[in-house]
Amino acid sequence: MGLEATDNGVSTEINISFLAPAKIGSILDIESKCLRLGKTLACTEVNIYSDNQLVATGRHSKFVALAWKKFNEQQQQ
Repeated sequence: MGLEATDNGVSTEINISFLAPAKIGSILDIESKCLRLGKTLACTEVNIYSDNQLVATGRHSKFVALAWKKFNEQQQQ
């Protein structure tokens, strides 16, 4: 059991940089990681590759205090 992606939260920052085109029908490899998961803010990063070439990168920061509250309430039950 963990924080749910559907729990309430507000995006505080979200961006994506398109670095190169990917061909239609190509298979994309997506590498993602959580840079920080605190009690109020979560920060993630993603890199997208096509044919081993980086085609896009992005970051997302989200307010997660409500998700933490719900998680803690579930743990106490």
